[in-house]
Amino acid sequence: MVFADLCVAPQAFEEDVLRSLAERALVLGYGLLGFSLPLNEPDQSFEKAKRICSSLGLDASSRVDLAPESEAELRRLLNKVRRRFEIVAVCCKNASVARAACRDRRVDIVYFPRSEKPLFRGVEAAFAAEGETAYEVRVGELAKLEGEGLLGELWRVSIELGFACREDVPVLPTSFAFDEFGLRAPRDLIAFCTTVLGVDSRTAKYGISRYARDLVSKNRLKLSSRFVADGIWVVRSSCGH
Repeated sequence: MVFADLCVAPQAFEEDVLRSLAERALVLGYGLLGFSLPLNEPDQSFEKAKRICSSLGLDASSRVDLAPESEAELRRLLNKVRRRFEIVAVCCKNASVARAACRDRRVDIVYFPRSEKPLFRGVEAAFAAEGETAYEVRVGELAKLEGEGLLGELWRVSIELGFACREDVPVLPTSFAFDEFGLRAPRDLIAFCTTVLGVDSRTAKYGISRYARDLVSKNRLKLSSRFVADGIWVVRSSCGH
């Protein structure tokens, strides 16, 4: 079984940082890494990460994280990035962005910043399930919290996950690692979701294995020159009549 961590975010796309991260991921049992790139990061940065991963037998996917303040900004950013990155994730800062992101088929993953109340509920979950948009659980981020901050976030995330699981929304645990020290083994991501957040182990395991692989494969096909629209592909091109 190939496991994937679809959110690693190196603070510097330097050779030694990327190699250390990739080597550690291999030891932990990963076969696929999703590299989160800033919008202004040169394409060569991901190509470097991809080359290093390939030399170790790892697959690498390009990811962008959007943090729009409004629906209009979300649409503008999606038009800009959808044909450039294999994975599009949206940080939903408010209810209107959350609903729009879950409804838009160009969005692959949604996640939520620290908040006093849940923003992912029944309507958002129904939209996400229809478009197979995943709900991301940033285990590495949660594990760093303490005291009341941790309890508040666990309460919010647990409620949102309850809605996600009721609608069969894919649950995607990630390390959200900046370097090799932040990476968590697949079993640790699954265990955190199961023991701390109450997610069924099969749901968490599916998120970091089959779902993640299928998402990347599907989006790579969509980025190919053969793709026209959902369900429409160029089978053969001809210059003649």
